[in-house]
This record gives sequence, C-alpha cells and structure tokens, in this order.
Amino acid sequence: MCIRDRVSTQSTWDSEAIMGQLELLLERCVVPELRSPHGYLRARACEVLFLYGHVPIQNKATAIAALEGLCACLEDKELPVRVKAAAGLASLLRQSEAAAAMRPNLESAIKVYLDLMAELDHDKVTLGLERLIGSFTEEIQPFAVQLVAHLASKFLSFARSRPDVEDDEYEGGEGEIAAAGILGAIRRVLLAELPQSLFTELVPPVVEILNYTLSEEGADFLEEGTELLNVLMYSMETVPPSLWAFFPVLISALIGKNPQHLAERLARKDELTADERATLESELEGWSQENIGHIVPCFALYLAKGKPALLTATDESGTLYIDLLLRVVDRTIEVNVNGADDADLITVLRIYIALIENYAGLIDDRIPFLIDRLLEFLNLKRRPGFRATCVETICLALWYNPVLTLRLLSERNALVPFFDTWYSLRSHFKRDFEKARVLFGLSSVLRIPINQLPEVVVGVLDKVVKELCALTNELLEMREEDVDEDANSEEEEEAPDEEEIEDVKQKIKAFNKGMKKDDFVPDDDLLGDDDEEADLVKNRLSLYDSPLELIDEILFLKESLEIFATTNSDAGTKILGVLTPEEQERLRQNFATAETQHAEFLARKHEEEARKK
Repeated sequence: MCIRDRVSTQSTWDSEAIMGQLELLLERCVVPELRSPHGYLRARACEVLFLYGHVPIQNKATAIAALEGLCACLEDKELPVRVKAAAGLASLLRQSEAAAAMRPNLESAIKVYLDLMAELDHDKVTLGLERLIGSFTEEIQPFAVQLVAHLASKFLSFARSRPDVEDDEYEGGEGEIAAAGILGAIRRVLLAELPQSLFTELVPPVVEILNYTLSEEGADFLEEGTELLNVLMYSMETVPPSLWAFFPVLISALIGKNPQHLAERLARKDELTADERATLESELEGWSQENIGHIVPCFALYLAKGKPALLTATDESGTLYIDLLLRVVDRTIEVNVNGADDADLITVLRIYIALIENYAGLIDDRIPFLIDRLLEFLNLKRRPGFRATCVETICLALWYNPVLTLRLLSERNALVPFFDTWYSLRSHFKRDFEKARVLFGLSSVLRIPINQLPEVVVGVLDKVVKELCALTNELLEMREEDVDEDANSEEEEEAPDEEEIEDVKQKIKAFNKGMKKDDFVPDDDLLGDDDEEADLVKNRLSLYDSPLELIDEILFLKESLEIFATTNSDAGTKILGVLTPEEQERLRQNFATAETQHAEFLARKHEEEARKK
C-alpha cells in the first residue's frame, strides 16, 4: 500500500491539505485494496478505514465503494480480515452516504457481527457492533429483543468463565474489554426510542446481567451495570419489582449492609468470635464507595420514578429506604470531608436535590433535617463549587415551601449568612440548571406577603430582585448559545478543528512506526482510543428529567412578581423600581422570549412522548 510512503514524505500539512490528501489516499490506495487477493492487504485496508473512516469524504462514489468493500470483507475467509472489517465498517458509517446505503442491509450486518462475536472475544468487534447500533437507533426496534437477549447470553457466558481468583493478566485483557463492549452495545439498544411494550421482554435478560455486575463478584463491571440500570429506569414509566431489588444492593455498595442492625450487633463484642467480628466490621463498610459517581444517578431515578412508594419502602431490617439514602449522604460527606476533591461531595447532594424536587408537599417532616445538614455542609472548609451546590439545594427547599424554609433559617439565625453566601457565590452558578434552581428558590420568596417576611429578607429584596432579573439575561444567552451549537453541529463535523487534525497527525505517525510487513494483524496500540461515549453521555446525570424542566424558570419569576404586586399594594408596584428603565424593558423582552420558547418546548415534549407510546 502506498499510504506509508505518501504520508512519510509530508512533514507539515495545514488542515485542508491533510484532509484532502487523506481522502485521496483512501480513494486511490486503500479502498481498492479491500478487494486485494492478499489477506494481509485486505486487513490493512480495513484497519485504515477504521482509523480514518470518519474523515469527511466528498466523493460519494468513494464512500459507497468503501462500504461495499468492507461488507465483502465481513464475509472474508480469513478471520483477521473479518475482525478488521467489523471495526472499519462501523467507523465508515459516520459518512451519511455510507449509512444510507447500509440501512437496507442492517439485519444481515447485525447477524454477521453476532456470528463473529460467537467465534471470538475481540474488543474491536464489540466496538463495531456498538457503533453500528448507534448509527441506526431508529431502525433497531425490530431487532431489539433478540439482540439484547443474544448479547446478554454472550456476556453471561464470559462472566461464568472468569477465574474465581484475581488474575492480573486476565483483568483488563481483550476478553474483559470485549465484555464491556457488549454491555455498551446493549446500552445503545436501550437508548433507542423503543415502545413501552418491548420492555417487558427486555428487562429479564438485563436483570440477569445486573445480578452479576452489581455484585462484589462482578464489581469490575459496576460502572456498565449502573448505566444499564439507569437506562432501563429512565426509559420505563415505572420501576418494576425486579429493578427495585437492586436498590438495597447499591446501598450496601456504599455504606454496607443494614448498617444500624450490624452496628448494634457489633456493640455486643463479647458475644462474637474474632472471625464474626471481622465479618461484621467488613459489612459495615461499603464495597464500592469509589463508584458513588455511577450509583447516585440510579438513586435519582429511583426517587423520580418510585414516588410515593420510596417514602414507605423498607429493607429487611425495617429501615426506610429514604433513611438509607440520607445515610449515604452523611457517610459520603464523612469519608470525603478532608479529601482534596469535591466531586463526590457535589454528586451525593443530588440525592437531596432529587428528593426535594420530586416530592413536593410530601416531605415537610424531612425539610428541617435537610436544612440542618446543608447549613453544616456550608460551614465546611470546602471549595466554592460544593458550597454553591449547598446554596442551590437550599434554594430548592425555598421553592418547595418558602414559608417553612425561611422560618427554619430564621430559627437557626442563618438568614443573613445564607443570603450573604448566595451573593458571594453568584459567579459559581455557571450551568443553566444551577442558575435555574437559584431563580426558582429566590423567586418563591416573592410569593409570600411582605408583612409575613422576616425583616432580614425584606431588607435584601431590592438586591434579590435585581440579581434575579440579571439571571434572566444570563439564562437566555445560554439558551441562545445552545441553539447556535445545535445549528452548527453538522458544519463542525464537516470542518474538523485543530485538535482533530493533530489527532490525525499523531495516528499517521503511529501507523508509520508500527507498519511491518509480517504483521498480519496490527498491534492494538495503533488503533487509538474510543471516545464516542463522551458525546452520548456528557455527564452521569443526563438520563434524568427534573420535574422543574416542565416549568420555565423565567416565567416563574414573572408570575412571582405578579403575585407580589397583587398582594403587596404599594410595595408591589415599587418592587421593579430598583431597575433602570433599560433593565425593565430588557426584562419585559425576556419574559416575551421565554413565553415563546416555553411553548416550543412543550410542543417538542408532546411529540417525544407520542413517539415513546
């Protein structure tokens, strides 16, 4: 193949030259070799398309020829060629012409991948299947049940064949990577827009997987297991009993099994042998505390989909599930309070957030406890990001019940510290949902008659209103940026940025260094890392819909100001006097824009719900 000599002669290329040369190389030197009589060259051609198939191909005929060649290689007599073709095809499907041509043959392609997986455990095959499914999420529905069942069987076969003892060579090997790829492929299927009726058939095979991955034995796959549980709960209207069974399992992973019951037994040391005491002490500690970032999103969905049952459900010792969740927060803060990183501290507060926003009017008796804890957390010497999350959560409590929350803060002499802390941390509410929580909470204060507000609050109302109005500007600007990013996404794919160009350069260098004539199957190090999941799940809480998403926070402020004006006569008409005429006009425009955006949002939401049904 000529690619080695052509690439090695180019020491410095600008982005346009690189892209142009690569397409030319693919067209003239790579695609023809897919039909080569030599298996080595066919495999190498498939590998190059795996590496660079995502580079935009302007010539449609080249993309189609590459697709046809890869499909032929999928049925090659040489196993290494079939493996490389499976990876190369999935990469090429990023080309719209190739994807369109592949669509009628999707079923046969899936069968080829499954046959390959039955023949060997290779991470590039499972990666290829995962990408194939991701390219055709709308068309995958007819094959979903059969595909998940087959993949689940393949994964469980791997799990049963794993050594019972720790084996450093086995862990992280090709088989384990392939197994993780299988779980990724299942996740892709579940993320497709599937009708609710299918989930009665999809849940059982996934539950079998979860029985292994959400256990100490299968802890190496706990991240993938929690992602599957997350997707299932998010996609289903209610949580079935078979998925509720994993709630206490996840609790034990973080804080041990039945901590209160075990602690009482451990207190009777004289009645226990040394071995019994050691066993109880180990059970008091969670076996997967480091995975809290993967487990908390599951708890958020249990809270969202399990109401109101979660408030009364108990574990085998009679402890309420809700109390176990609150212990998870306490235990996580205790373990990490002196640590250098606040990530787990911020993550675990999502339990408080999900509880407050999903149980409106149902947890008045829990609010005093939550406020006490949040005030304690605010006094910890932690970074501003964690403290800002505490303020956000108190703001949600204000939204939940402003009268109760203000009274609790007043009784604890915390009103002035709270408003001072909020004001000092304004720049640390950076994301839209963080700003929205503040807006919901502080706007709720305006719904209380002014003669019922504590004097401290009345004294800061002008400052609060001015800041809330500024927040509407920031939120609308962020929404506009999101729209622009969506509109430009296709253009960005067609015009790779400098980071992508540099990545291509590095792969070319690696390819040249590793090219050896007697290497029929190239070293896996040349194939690069798979970063596709990064654009599928930008953060671990993305599969969660807050009830507040159905309420526009800017319109909530508008209603709050109207209520304040109605109930407070003179004070109500003067509340906007703190704004300049220009700021008042901008606020009116913001309200009008928000009304239009909210109507469009509700229309899209209605269409999505109709598709799911």
